[in-house]
Amino acid sequence: MLRRAFEPVYATMFAPGLMVGPFHEPAPSDLARAAAALADASAEIGDNREARFWHAILLARSGAWTEARTLFDAATRVVPALSQLADKLVSARILSQAQRDAL
Repeated sequence: MLRRAFEPVYATMFAPGLMVGPFHEPAPSDLARAAAALADASAEIGDNREARFWHAILLARSGAWTEARTLFDAATRVVPALSQLADKLVSARILSQAQRDAL
C-alpha cells in the first residue's frame, strides 16, 4: 500500500517538463492530475512529508506561489532537511534560484 502511495511522487519527480528539464507548461489537466495525485499520496502516506515537498516543488515550477509556499512550509517544518534538498534542486536545475528564493 505504501509503495503504491509513492508511485505518484516518483512519477512526478521524473516527469519531463514537470520536474526534469526546463518547465514546459503542461496541459491544465496534466498539471491538475499530477497535483491531485500528489495530494492523494500525501494523505495516504501520512507523516511522510515527501509528497507535500514534491507537490510544492511542482507548484513552484508552475508559478503557483501561494500554494507552493504553504505546502513547502508544512513539509520543511516537520523535516527541515527538505529545505536543504530544495537548495540542491537549484544545482540540479530543477528549480531556478528565483523559484527557490520564493519558497
